[in-house]
Amino acid sequence: MSRSLPIPRSERSRWDDASLEGQATLVAREIASVKRALAQIEDGTYGECVRCGEDIAPARLEARPEAALCIDCARAAE
Repeated sequence: MSRSLPIPRSERSRWDDASLEGQATLVAREIASVKRALAQIEDGTYGECVRCGEDIAPARLEARPEAALCIDCARAAE
């Protein structure tokens, strides 16, 4: 059985920093999506696809209330 060597503290710290930065980026994107959805509620456009203007399916909004694209446009963007 081989034993792995311990990761030096400086390496762990860099990995932890990178992981936290990645998580912060994801959280910032989620916050921006929620703010955009709240603005759409205020201006009466919530539930409209920002790309094609069609209604976003209620089931999609139930699953992802911050969704800005209908499922067809979301798939096309992938």
